Amino acid sequence: GTAFGEKQVQLLRRYCDEAILMYDGDTAGQNATIKSMKLLLKAGFKVKVVMIPMNEDPDSWLLQVDQKKAEDTTLAMIVANRTKPWSEYLSTIYPTSEDPAEMSKHVEQIACMIACVPDDIYRKKLINNLAYSYQVESGDIRSIVNKNRVAEDDWKGDLYGIDDAEDLRKVYGNNLILTFSKDYFLQHVDEAPTILWVGGTNKNAVQKLRA
Repeated sequence: GTAFGEKQVQLLRRYCDEAILMYDGDTAGQNATIKSMKLLLKAGFKVKVVMIPMNEDPDSWLLQVDQKKAEDTTLAMIVANRTKPWSEYLSTIYPTSEDPAEMSKHVEQIACMIACVPDDIYRKKLINNLAYSYQVESGDIRSIVNKNRVAEDDWKGDLYGIDDAEDLRKVYGNNLILTFSKDYFLQHVDEAPTILWVGGTNKNAVQKLRA
């Protein structure tokens, strides 16, 4: 089939802001879903996934469903019922576990995907939801997200950690710490209200600080 990459994402973005993924239900299909999901989230898309049964492909599954469906049920209704938000899809791929090592791995996988979300408020809500669902500290998840966001952004000129710093300041009552050191920021971002300033002085950064 045709490869789905950044060029296709940019083309889609001209016409819509929501994407529904439907790949094969096997491991290869799951990997393809996650790869496309990452590209779409980074571009600001609202992403959902059709939950295809294991070892089924969209064509065979839709044919079976169409043959077995009730007379008062449409194929579109069935597909809609199997369509879930991307975060819910990931929770089925990386479920909670009694094994601490496996649990840690699953949380990290989901947190890395959350890091692709550009909207600050939505990203913060996802972090809190993940912490609640998997019974882990939100600060631990935030640390993974922040580190991956820095890796994804490649340290573009901006302020990093400003929203999380404000939350920490409310909790601990400390003054905001402004640093130009990436190493200091990564070391202290989850312990104190720390903001990293990357790049030269610019009007947008100053306005963010004043806000």
